[in-house]
Amino acid sequence: MKALIATITLQEPLLATALDGDPNSGRSYPFIPGSVIRGAVIEQYIVRNSNGQSIAGGLTINDETSGLFFDGTTRYLNAYPVTADNERTLPVPLSWQRDKQAQTADPIYDSIHPGFTEDEFKEAINQPRPVKAAFCHRDGSAVALYAPEWLIHVHTQRDRQAGRAMLGSGAVFRYEALAPRQTFQGVVLCDRDKDAELLQDLLAGELWLGRSKQAGYGQVTVTVETEPTWVETDSDPEDIEAQNHLILTLLSDLIIRDEWGEYVDVLPASMVAQALSLPTDTLVAGQIFKQATLVGGFNRKWRLPLPQTVAIKAGSVFQYTSTTTIDAQQLADLMKRPTTCPSRTGTRRRCNRRGRQGRSLGWTRPRGRRCRGTPGP
Repeated sequence: MKALIATITLQEPLLATALDGDPNSGRSYPFIPGSVIRGAVIEQYIVRNSNGQSIAGGLTINDETSGLFFDGTTRYLNAYPVTADNERTLPVPLSWQRDKQAQTADPIYDSIHPGFTEDEFKEAINQPRPVKAAFCHRDGSAVALYAPEWLIHVHTQRDRQAGRAMLGSGAVFRYEALAPRQTFQGVVLCDRDKDAELLQDLLAGELWLGRSKQAGYGQVTVTVETEPTWVETDSDPEDIEAQNHLILTLLSDLIIRDEWGEYVDVLPASMVAQALSLPTDTLVAGQIFKQATLVGGFNRKWRLPLPQTVAIKAGSVFQYTSTTTIDAQQLADLMKRPTTCPSRTGTRRRCNRRGRQGRSLGWTRPRGRRCRGTPGP
């Protein structure tokens, strides 16, 4: 498996609109979704193979395009902000908490740590509050928090024929977009080497992402590097002995269907056990820190919004107790493959953590020049 590391620099504000917010405004995600990157690559692929013909016909489905875009052979991970050292950040785990009156350099506590008792937690934190920053980067026991910078523009709807606002068609609306001159880093995982070579050529250079491309939004430049042994976290999984804890942290939104096919915001222990190729009664659920969210999108060919789906938000943390030994290779395979249906647009990523990490994670400002992103509180 090859990984294409795509470093994306915003030349213009970027509007990858989320579903929440005021009806008369559009607010971008704080990152670049993998689905947006995949859509831009599809457009490049269509243009390159159109031979000067109109691209209105869309994409021809065959073995090559299915492997590149649809069947999960190629996965497009979300692009998150990078640090000053060009390291990709990850979503902040929802189990991280700090005191309400905490200062910038005060420690952050991982409340799901199995060796951290309730009494110790109450003694360490008087008024616990979740960490407000969206992204983080760990360097040993130190943690730097990051949040992207925003740009707000107010627009007036224009009549298409008159070219200006008219009575009855001059509504005022607002865009909250990612500010230009920020850098994000995404990853494209390719099971086939030939796909990696083709996608590297399609990704590199100048692209337009998100909405309102003709109104001064969406221009980016992309540089691509190939990494044959890329891993998403800084530590390799280890064997988990019986009666020890398995902790799963979602690195992107997770879409789950129950046994009746309905979308749900729970992650049953039996489903995780099946993903690990273990009997369904192997894992016992423990503490859970999670939030539900809605995911959706817009189909430019149909000019219609995609159906909204309930999902478990990135950063959610699940603790399970194992009744048997879990091999490190089983954990490594779980981290590489999707949990449910094929993961090709940035959703359903996860990492595993054992419960032997330090109890508190101190915050420190990144060294060197200012990071591409604003440190959280």
